[in-house]
Amino acid sequence: MTRLLCCVLILLALAPGAGADTLGQVSLPATQGAGGEAPGEEALRDGLERLTRRLTGQAEVADLPGVAAALEAPDRWLQAYRYQQDGDATRLELEFDGAALRRYLANQGAPVWRGEPPTVLVWMVAGSGRGSVVGAGDDLADAMTDVAAQRGVTLRFPAWDEQDREGLTVADIRGRFDEPVLAASRRYGSDWVATAVLYDGRQETLNWRLMEGRETVTQDRDSGERGALLSGMVTAMADTLTERYGDEVRAAAGGQANPPASPPTSSPATPADGGPMVAGAPVTPTGPDSFDDMTLLAVRGIGSLRDLTALRQALSQAPGVASVEVRSLDGDQVLVQVSPAGLTLARDVAGLSECGESQGRSLYCWQP
Repeated sequence: MTRLLCCVLILLALAPGAGADTLGQVSLPATQGAGGEAPGEEALRDGLERLTRRLTGQAEVADLPGVAAALEAPDRWLQAYRYQQDGDATRLELEFDGAALRRYLANQGAPVWRGEPPTVLVWMVAGSGRGSVVGAGDDLADAMTDVAAQRGVTLRFPAWDEQDREGLTVADIRGRFDEPVLAASRRYGSDWVATAVLYDGRQETLNWRLMEGRETVTQDRDSGERGALLSGMVTAMADTLTERYGDEVRAAAGGQANPPASPPTSSPATPADGGPMVAGAPVTPTGPDSFDDMTLLAVRGIGSLRDLTALRQALSQAPGVASVEVRSLDGDQVLVQVSPAGLTLARDVAGLSECGESQGRSLYCWQP
């Protein structure tokens, strides 16, 4: 049963919506063999710097508060790694504790995305003649999505299926007719919408704009090489979004009393032999019961997957709880990370009661 729960625990940690920090995953070309040796300092620093750009939305991060200290010891943030064969090439897959890094940067006063990064729905027409709409999964869409992801911005492209075509035409996108574009966008649920037209020619031309609701917040028209045009559009949109959210993000990051002078420490990362990466030990908490803004709960009485699922659901529905993440399993006892810190949960969660101590923290028993 314990072995089964360990496998389940890994799946829960990696599954979207189950507390996984997918922002902590970074993929790099491997500069050394795939023999399982630990990644070098340069590779770890490169990976952590890429993650920092993603968490802050900034193209240049070296001068941001806290970044230099974090990059001095990138292995402190590393939880797991593996070498993955990609055709004839080998890639290094790194798993950092992105949630801890985001909290640390915020405490230092660096701007970070709060919650989910913004999503931009892109209606793009490309090609000769009237052109055609670039849909999800197209090469152009994938290329732009990859560039945006490096800045922590999510691009979404339409399905361009029958439902889209019922109310929207290529001419509507090319002609910047807002009403049909915004009406077709509602099914995708994005507050930000971009329209773009890529014209063929000796030098290709890209004409685009970014809208928030009915307001055009930035736009441009430029000619040149396709890759540079698309990268320039995505970069400009990311810059606009970080500026728009900058005041809110800095307000959330600033005003914190006595931010930590250096990054927290963690146990060494664990190499993974193929398959999904196995998470290493979590970053060490600063006190017996909490991270910077999270509470650690030791809960006994978890004897099955049903118990684990029920506990997570009950905790997530408790008043004031923003997130729940299972950190480790030992027999029938689990360590659960709950955000924010300082929550008094025993009286708010049916079936959960304080029943002793475990490793210096209160121990709770689960009896649903």
